[in-house]
Amino acid sequence: VHHRTAAGLCNVGAVKLRNRRTVWTIPTQPFPGAHFAVFPPALVEPCVLAGSRENDLVLDPFAGSGTVGVVCRRHSRRFVGIEINPKYAAMARGRLGGYEPTEEPADGTADMWSAT
Repeated sequence: VHHRTAAGLCNVGAVKLRNRRTVWTIPTQPFPGAHFAVFPPALVEPCVLAGSRENDLVLDPFAGSGTVGVVCRRHSRRFVGIEINPKYAAMARGRLGGYEPTEEPADGTADMWSAT
């Protein structure tokens, strides 16, 4: 949950681009063996940078192949990913390397992992 401070609502200075328009044009980037809805790191990077600072914790409740985690790791953010499909959760952990499940899912429906 963001809150307003004297410094502002989000980390706008981290994104060194002009104001984004309604439609973003970002080239696709293939990821072998990927989740069907994988998106390129360039798509999520401005969002992670604008919405967090170094060492902040970023939650991705629909982690898929782990793209948000890759961007977080690249920019020194901590990351928690949640994925309902065990196949995609394993793929994301493999892609991120060193990320392990934080606990067994209580009801067997979601896999959650994190790293600092």
